Amino acid sequence: MCANQYRGEVSLNVNGKPALLRMNFNAISCLEAKMGSKSLPQLIERFAEQKYSAQDIISVLESGYFGANRKYMDFKDSEIDGGVKAAAFAAVLLLKLAFDGVESGS
Repeated sequence: MCANQYRGEVSLNVNGKPALLRMNFNAISCLEAKMGSKSLPQLIERFAEQKYSAQDIISVLESGYFGANRKYMDFKDSEIDGGVKAAAFAAVLLLKLAFDGVESGS
């Protein structure tokens, strides 16, 4: 599955299948509630300063999956190709694309 980063999409292989992830307003709102963030800057700062937990990564991925597919997927017991490192990279990239967009030349 090819993700379009200009749309804020990220692709991640979950349970042996490609999954498309994308943050939208609803997904970001749900993410704020899940993570107990009181503001968007607080949520972004948490990831920018690398002060996130495994649960934070799962929350971002679940919100991104919901944002792209309009249905829920439980990532807690999922097998992600590339493991925790790939999951963390996808979560950070999702937030970067949602708030910063794609850099020129990317």
